[in-house]
Amino acid sequence: MTPAYDPAYSYVVIEHRLGIKGQDNFLQVDAALSCLKKKIVDQKLVRDSATGEKRLIIKMKQQETEEIMMFILGTSLKKNFHCYVY
Repeated sequence: MTPAYDPAYSYVVIEHRLGIKGQDNFLQVDAALSCLKKKIVDQKLVRDSATGEKRLIIKMKQQETEEIMMFILGTSLKKNFHCYVY
């Protein structure tokens, strides 16, 4: 099931590079983003019904997307996770 995205917001979708084998490591992402919590409107962990993979979907005001993506790229998270912006 694909989540519905509200066009009034931007979204960062984070998934583990190892797919289903890396699904339990989202605590590492949550800890890394803790300093940006005020910029995040909502976040939820969803499971792709077709593959079983989990994705962390972060909802934010549109102007915050670039800052969060740059933050992620500056951490070690980029080694283990794919990040997409919608």
